[in-house]
Amino acid sequence: MNNLTIYIVEDEPDILEFLEITCEEIEADFHFFLSATEAISKMETHPPDIVLTDYNMPEMNGIEFLKKAKDYNSFMKMIILTGGSDLNATIEAIRLGVFDYILKPCPPERITLVLKNAQKMYSMERLNKELLKKLQSLASF
Repeated sequence: MNNLTIYIVEDEPDILEFLEITCEEIEADFHFFLSATEAISKMETHPPDIVLTDYNMPEMNGIEFLKKAKDYNSFMKMIILTGGSDLNATIEAIRLGVFDYILKPCPPERITLVLKNAQKMYSMERLNKELLKKLQSLASF
């Protein structure tokens, strides 16, 4: 599970620093970004397995960002962090398949728990996919 790549996208430097400190205890390959555009450009060469993104960002909102991010890994686990509780945004996130939706402010333990759960889910789904592929190849003999 420790080889998973996790992107954290937050346009507020203080909150991004808080997230960096919060994530120190989690085993993963973390990449932290102050903009969605910067994260997307990195995805072209190194797509993430999990993305935690702020919803309200100047260039594009979190939903728009995640729609673009899914082009690089359609199986990624997506998490939205937001300071507001906009019902329409929540519905749109559910339709997109967001793994979790976290309201700010939240304790660091909540972020840690959500990220660890996303890691477990992603790893189980990847293993399931690999086993299914092996089973299908055995069945074709």
